[in-house]
Amino acid sequence: KHNLSTGLMALETMDSPRAVEKRNIEKAEALIREMDAKQIPVDGGTLNNLLRVYSLAFRLNRAQDVLDRQFPERKLEPDSHTYAALIEMYTRVSRLDTAVKIAKEARREHGDGILNCATYGCLVDGFARAHRFDECWETLRTMRRLSYKPYEKHMRLLRIRCVQRRINPPDGLVSRD
Repeated sequence: KHNLSTGLMALETMDSPRAVEKRNIEKAEALIREMDAKQIPVDGGTLNNLLRVYSLAFRLNRAQDVLDRQFPERKLEPDSHTYAALIEMYTRVSRLDTAVKIAKEARREHGDGILNCATYGCLVDGFARAHRFDECWETLRTMRRLSYKPYEKHMRLLRIRCVQRRINPPDGLVSRD
């Protein structure tokens, strides 16, 4: 039995990423249907996992539907994980305006602390890639106010973009190597 399961796992890893994503989506959706059929309450963590599966597979509409429809229908509140998954997804596909809209909505409803350091860093990355430096500075100031220390990978990308564009960041906002 162990060899069979090991072999099946090896075959699964040989599948294309799309095939694995599709199976993950099918499994996640089946779990929600099964929970509903058995009248097991679906909690925010379960919806966040479904949202994460959609976001990793770039299923933007399905991921947004989890926030817009499923959370309210189940009378659940989105949390930092909900917003992080959506913001990261929209940033990865260069839909920064949508990511910003979600971030503003989350901060308006729950306060600046609803977004974690990694999520703010993801926004810094997106702004740097899009050469939206004023928004980088604003995000870094918010992080500083919250006592969040930006991850080096985000700062490295920002420094590279500043050099490429000959941009001088505000004093003390972007740490040097």
